[in-house]
Amino acid sequence: IDAHHTRRNEPIHPEFERIERSEVKMADRFFPNTMPDFIPEDSLIAEAPPPVEGSLTRLLYLPYKSLCQLLKKSALELKDTVIIIALVLVFFIGCMSIWHFVWDGEYDNY
Repeated sequence: IDAHHTRRNEPIHPEFERIERSEVKMADRFFPNTMPDFIPEDSLIAEAPPPVEGSLTRLLYLPYKSLCQLLKKSALELKDTVIIIALVLVFFIGCMSIWHFVWDGEYDNY
């Protein structure tokens, strides 16, 4: 903004003013803006519904409660199995690296 345009909303060039006016008219004509200019933050917090815990589980319970419980039980068992397999695999790899370190002669170099 140069010295001639000191007001904040004043356009810098007359051509820009013409474009801005036509865009506003076109936008309001085809897509009316129904949003308010300002929304206080307190109203957003007050209107927000509290989060529902387990909403997906609750929705699945509606028609097929026993099937949902069976799927949940199977998923938890699968998770436990994967964790156990991962721990055994890490232990096995650690033992093999120690075995190679000691018996392949790398220990003698230290």
